[in-house]
Amino acid sequence: MSRKGAKDRKSTKFIKELLVILISRKDAKNRKNEGVWKNVNFLRPSRTFAPPREKNMTSTPRYFLRKADKLKSRKAIDAVFRKGKSFSIFPFKVLWIDANNQHALQAGVGVSSRNFKRAVDRNRIKRLMRDAYRLQKNELQSQLVAADKSINVFILYVGKELPEYELVFEKFTTILKRLIKLSNENSEVGA
Repeated sequence: MSRKGAKDRKSTKFIKELLVILISRKDAKNRKNEGVWKNVNFLRPSRTFAPPREKNMTSTPRYFLRKADKLKSRKAIDAVFRKGKSFSIFPFKVLWIDANNQHALQAGVGVSSRNFKRAVDRNRIKRLMRDAYRLQKNELQSQLVAADKSINVFILYVGKELPEYELVFEKFTTILKRLIKLSNENSEVGA
């Protein structure tokens, strides 16, 4: 094979690539329709679209943990630790206080750096705790809204080993039931 033939093939390939780049999308579409560009698929969108929603769907509960649901204020957190009541359900310690804020329920989670030196481990435990709380908080929240009350909760992980998600979820079920019971008792005493 001659050297010139290989060079011609390279140059024609280069010219084709240049033409593809330089030709506008509309022109390329027209040319494609004429059959000039049979193997050029750069015009087809690679997006996939979700199927259309049914209009008469039953509403399922949505599980959010928004910024307003998080206990972020330094003053509020200090108040929970100084004046709050507490109970333990191993491996969690729960501190809570009646609050006078516009949100019915605000919660925070924490893990001791004394027990878990690596931030990766602490962050994983906090993520598991937040997720278990997010999925189960609706019952407590709706009850507080109905009673026109608000509480701040801070949940500490006091165990020494990395927990499994099933354990965290199970314990959070118990914690939230206990908080429901405590909020009912306080509303009866206050009435």
